[in-house]
Amino acid sequence: MSRFIVFGEAHLRHLIDNFVAYYHTKRSHRGLEYRTPEQVDRKKDEEPIDFLKRSEFVRRESLGGALKWYERKAA
Repeated sequence: MSRFIVFGEAHLRHLIDNFVAYYHTKRSHRGLEYRTPEQVDRKKDEEPIDFLKRSEFVRRESLGGALKWYERKAA
C-alpha cells in the first residue's frame, strides 16, 4: 500500500486527479473482461488477440510508482 504525505490542497488535488485519470482510463475492470474503458470504446470491431509477447509491452507508472499499468509498444 502506498502512502503520501500531502503538502497542501494543490498537492492533494494533483494526487486525486492522477488517480481518477488512472482509474477511468488505465485500470483494467473485471466487468469489462479485464479491459480498460478506453479499450472497450475504441476496439469494438477488432478481434481478440490470442497471444502477445512480453517484448510487445512497456510498463508505465504514475505518482512515483504507486500506480502501474502496461501498454503495447508503439509500432
